[in-house]
Amino acid sequence: MNQSNDHNHIPTQILIEDLLPAYAFFVASKCKPGADILATLTPEKCHLWHMASCIPGEAGELFDQIKKFLVYNKPITPEQMKEISKEMGDILFYMVGLINGLNSSFGTRLSLDFILQENMEKLNSRYKSGYTDTEAQFRADVVLDNNGLSEIEEVNRQLQLFDPTTEND
Repeated sequence: MNQSNDHNHIPTQILIEDLLPAYAFFVASKCKPGADILATLTPEKCHLWHMASCIPGEAGELFDQIKKFLVYNKPITPEQMKEISKEMGDILFYMVGLINGLNSSFGTRLSLDFILQENMEKLNSRYKSGYTDTEAQFRADVVLDNNGLSEIEEVNRQLQLFDPTTEND
C-alpha cells in the first residue's frame, strides 16, 4: 500500500513549512502595527531609538573581534586591539547618546558616573564577597515573590521549611 494514500499513516516529521502560515498569522496578530508606532514617534523618540538600536549591532561587531581570538585562536595583534578599541568606542558613543537623549527627553540627570555607581551597588548586592555560581544563579538583587524575598532568600526559606527527617507525602 502506498503510504501517501494511507489516511491512517501518522507523519513522523512535521515540516516547518507546514507550520509557517499559521505561525505567520499568529505573529501578525500579536505585533503592534507599524503605523501605530509611527504615529507616536517624535524626534526625541527617534533619537532614543537610533541610539538604543545601534548598541546591539556594535556589541555584535565587538564580539566578532573577540570571537576571532577565542574560537579561531587568532592572536590579538596591535591592529586587532585597535579594532576592539574602535568597537568599544562605538558602543560608548551610542551609550552616551542614549544618556543625553534620555536626559533631554525626560529632564533626568543620568551620567556615566551615576550609572557606574548604580551598577556597582547592584553587583555588590548580588555578589557579597566576590562572584560565586550560587549568587549568580539565585540573585539577591532580584525580588522573586510578593513577600519581597530575593531568589536566594526564597530558596533559603524553602530549605528551612524542608525537613529531611520527616516523610514527604
